[in-house]
Amino acid sequence: MAPIEGRPVVLEWEVAGAQSTELAVDGPGKYADYKVKDSETLSFGCSGAPNTEQKHTYTLTTIGGGPAAKQTLTVTAKVNEIGQVDASPAGG
Repeated sequence: MAPIEGRPVVLEWEVAGAQSTELAVDGPGKYADYKVKDSETLSFGCSGAPNTEQKHTYTLTTIGGGPAAKQTLTVTAKVNEIGQVDASPAGG
């Protein structure tokens, strides 16, 4: 079987009252720093058994301008595969 490449996840945001933002992917720990109005395109590279679901969680946190605010988004995708194609000539 061969995996079918997935589509990337595109995150866009705009927050008020902060100086910057940071993004965490799949748990604690900063992925990168961003502006208060920004976006990020991330690949959704996951493997697993065909027809199972894989998840990634993205957490955006405000920095500065008062207490930190957080917003979390969980994205789910189905693992799809296609069978191998036999390229030998028919009747061989």
